[in-house]
Amino acid sequence: MGRSSRKVTKRIGCAGKRYAFALLLIAFVSACYIQSIQEIAMFSDGDQFKLDLDEKDIPIPTNKDDSLLEEQFMYKHEDEESAHTVDPHTAVIDTQTNSQDNTLITQITKVQEDDLTTKVSMPTTKSCLAANSQEWLQSARYGNTPLKLSQVDYPVKGPLLENLPALLLDAQPICHPKSPLMSIGYDPSGITKGGDDEAKEVRMWKLRLMYLSLYHHQHHHAMEEATERQKLQSVQGEQECHSDMKKHNVSTFDFECKNAKYLVAEMRNSGFGSVLKRDFYNVFVAAIAMNRTVVFYNDVTNGTSFSSGKWLLSSCSRHDYQCSFQPLSGCVPTIEEIIRAPNLQEDAIESHMSGEIKGLYEESKVIRFANPSKRVLSTDSLIHVELHRIATLIIDELDPTDARVPILRKAAQEILLETDRSIQHKFLHETSDFAISFMLYIMRPTLAKGNQLKAFMDNDLPPDFDSARSFGFPIRGSDKCNQESECLQFPTYMRLLKSKWYEEGFAEKYDRESGNVTFIILVTSEMKDIMDKAYAFSNNSEYMSKFPFTPRWITNTNDIRQGNGSPGRAKLGGNTADDVITSMLSTFKLQMNAGSTIGNCCSNFHQVIMQLLQGGCGLEYNNKGQCLQSRNESLYQLCCQKKSNRVCVRERLGRMRVEFNDMNITQGEAETRVWDEL
Repeated sequence: MGRSSRKVTKRIGCAGKRYAFALLLIAFVSACYIQSIQEIAMFSDGDQFKLDLDEKDIPIPTNKDDSLLEEQFMYKHEDEESAHTVDPHTAVIDTQTNSQDNTLITQITKVQEDDLTTKVSMPTTKSCLAANSQEWLQSARYGNTPLKLSQVDYPVKGPLLENLPALLLDAQPICHPKSPLMSIGYDPSGITKGGDDEAKEVRMWKLRLMYLSLYHHQHHHAMEEATERQKLQSVQGEQECHSDMKKHNVSTFDFECKNAKYLVAEMRNSGFGSVLKRDFYNVFVAAIAMNRTVVFYNDVTNGTSFSSGKWLLSSCSRHDYQCSFQPLSGCVPTIEEIIRAPNLQEDAIESHMSGEIKGLYEESKVIRFANPSKRVLSTDSLIHVELHRIATLIIDELDPTDARVPILRKAAQEILLETDRSIQHKFLHETSDFAISFMLYIMRPTLAKGNQLKAFMDNDLPPDFDSARSFGFPIRGSDKCNQESECLQFPTYMRLLKSKWYEEGFAEKYDRESGNVTFIILVTSEMKDIMDKAYAFSNNSEYMSKFPFTPRWITNTNDIRQGNGSPGRAKLGGNTADDVITSMLSTFKLQMNAGSTIGNCCSNFHQVIMQLLQGGCGLEYNNKGQCLQSRNESLYQLCCQKKSNRVCVRERLGRMRVEFNDMNITQGEAETRVWDEL
């Protein structure tokens, strides 16, 4: 054989080897691909796959005291279980401020190009953040606190109703654990829990469904994305996903929610009760009507023309609602979207809700409710229809044979019959079930704060506590009395409790002549001297000789009694603003133990207590609370906004003079006389 023939044979042999190697390589790659597909197929939504990278020490970025947005507000996270803070991952994002058009310019920091051969030879796996857009990943965002501060697992597995313990029963520690709202109902096996009448049962399920409907409204976009992220992580690997989330400063509770539209508002620095009953309420009503996700923000700035203040009832570095409460939604807008959002006043919001304005701002991803505290919006039929639609979806998730389904259907139908009574009543005391369920959703404290509240209650209530032998006695003073509402002297409040003793039949149950009767009074107030006044009353022999029972005073001992309802004028005395919130929540929780409650409904804070009691949140279902203003005696019909409502003050004084048959009597003299006439 010639030399040329040997070369040809050699080349053919080499080609054959290369061909065989190529076939083997193709077979290997195909096998890997099939295995990956199988791994994805094996993952189902029902599997328990926990995505919680908090334990992996993901840095928790927090804002710095700097005028630049990048340092001040890259992603607002803080772990309340950890004192350390970590700067934003500046290697990924470079945010600059353009003072000419007040926009945020986000640029990707240049990364050196990898060698082409390395890219070809190193196969990559899809990132767990592959569902997120590069624009969102590269932008400064108004991020949430880490998942582990709020929920054990996210997204929830299975029907929302099967997750009721995690979403409501354990997430809302303000309610008494044995209250009707928390304990009533059927379990999946159909066994009745207690002998509750059907009307009460239906109403409690109605409130629960409305609560879960609010949760669904706020979270359904995020839950869908979280499920996709879990699937991708199962293929990519937990460590690799952790690295990607760390690289982009994505917290375990941050989701882009591409299809979501937002209604945002700044947290107002006012009394907490006012913010709850005005700002939060109005924004949620508007958001449900407009099919938008609610986000409240603070401490956002572009360094020039746009700046929102810190929420003064917060002391963590976020300076916002999430210092004490769970995020309202897993959906996270960008800072630029918040800054660029068009401002809509209340009139424009109402026009959008009613459908009078079409097209204008309809396509805007983010809209700002500019002044949500102006007046209370009406929850018209549109709100109830939407909540009923969501509630029906929630029920349909259950097995049709579930024993709860019939009563759930009745409860859902009751949502359509909901009437907005809050607009019809002067003091917003008798309110809609929507307002109650919304209040429960808003006030979900972080897991740590919830545990703290439970520990406080265990410490404050004695082992022999009997709610049937107790009065709830919240008292407002300070700014409420000095600037806004009329108020009473402490002995006059006690005179009212004496009247309640007889009105509610306690005198028939407990005969003082047969022995000393002790009755518990749960007294709470922002005033530091409240307990001094209580003990002074008990030690006054003249007062006690006319009193039908001996008071046993119980208060929330961890209340710091900041001396003012306004956060800007609160006297912290070495405590933090977060401690003020804890005090307020502990007051709500303590008052849920009372058998009968009286309060001054000029106070939004007292109105919240009444609403929680009406919603079955208290231990005694029949305790709906009573406003002073609803009493028949003019002495107790205190006027709100006494400086601007002089007519009310004059008319009330005129009625008192007629009742006391003295045309010259003053309020102080009338309060003294009620004791003399006992």
